[in-house]
Amino acid sequence: KKMGFDLEGPLEKAKQDYYEGLRERWIIVDSIPDYLKKVEPILEDESKACAEYLNASCNEKITAVVERELLKMAMKSLIEKPGSGC
Repeated sequence: KKMGFDLEGPLEKAKQDYYEGLRERWIIVDSIPDYLKKVEPILEDESKACAEYLNASCNEKITAVVERELLKMAMKSLIEKPGSGC
């Protein structure tokens, strides 16, 4: 029998903290297109990592964390940024 433990909760929290930090740095220095160019490969990489190292349910949860931290939480700041073109 495999020993079970909850890795997903701590992993989600660590990802949230990490991507929150990236978001805060990137919003300051990047244009909207440059910001989005950085987010796309992250979504792809996280999906691949979940498929290779964790179970299938991980992908949905981690993708939600990345989308929330790097897209939803960044939208207003990116749009209101001087020079954004919006």
